[in-house]
Amino acid sequence: MTKSKPRDLSSPNSRFEKDLFNDMQNFLYKRAIFGIKVYTDEQLSKMNHDKKRRVVKVHKRCQTILNIWKQELCNDFTNRIFEKLFPRPEMSKFFYVTNRNTTDLEFMNTLNFKEMGISKKQIVDKLIVEGVLPKDFYNLKNNED
Repeated sequence: MTKSKPRDLSSPNSRFEKDLFNDMQNFLYKRAIFGIKVYTDEQLSKMNHDKKRRVVKVHKRCQTILNIWKQELCNDFTNRIFEKLFPRPEMSKFFYVTNRNTTDLEFMNTLNFKEMGISKKQIVDKLIVEGVLPKDFYNLKNNED
């Protein structure tokens, strides 16, 4: 039997700046972002089916929330560009996204957080507000602490 290793989450798209989060906080964050990929095959084989479903459900919700958030930020950004390019309101109104919440659940925003200038702390704060991460996330300690 081969020894099971955790999946590699060190791709360039999953790297963030150094942070001050502890292991427990990083685990909860990564589980929300990556879902069951944070577990080894051995851990998955021992995991209760309901827990796997909960992890997948939270992961999907997290991805939906982050995708919509990135779309809203892009809407804000493009509106600022159009405002500069077309300073007269009668011209710019044709280009504005009139409601920053005009998003499309079917559209997948492929910009990564680094390109958008979004820090890990900002992502954590968004996930706390949305209820994906616990409200006491910043107070969580490692099990051995």
